[in-house]
Amino acid sequence: MRIILKPRNNEVDFPRTAFDVEPMSTPDHLISHLTLKYNVIDATTLVLYYKGIILPFDQELFKLNIHEDEEIEVGIKKKPCCCLL
Repeated sequence: MRIILKPRNNEVDFPRTAFDVEPMSTPDHLISHLTLKYNVIDATTLVLYYKGIILPFDQELFKLNIHEDEEIEVGIKKKPCCCLL
């Protein structure tokens, strides 16, 4: 199935890209594809959004109800606040 990855709110810099993947692929697999194609992107900082919701890395796309030609946004993980005032 074909999945389209696009930057979320200009958080990352890459062109809108389509990948052919298996329905049993995971978001982690999609991030791997993206970082292999554009090796300047650090996979450890990325998170995928589908309809505004962060996708769990280990769930299969078909279990997440993601279908052919769906668009998934790629963003940067938010850093947790670690400051104690």
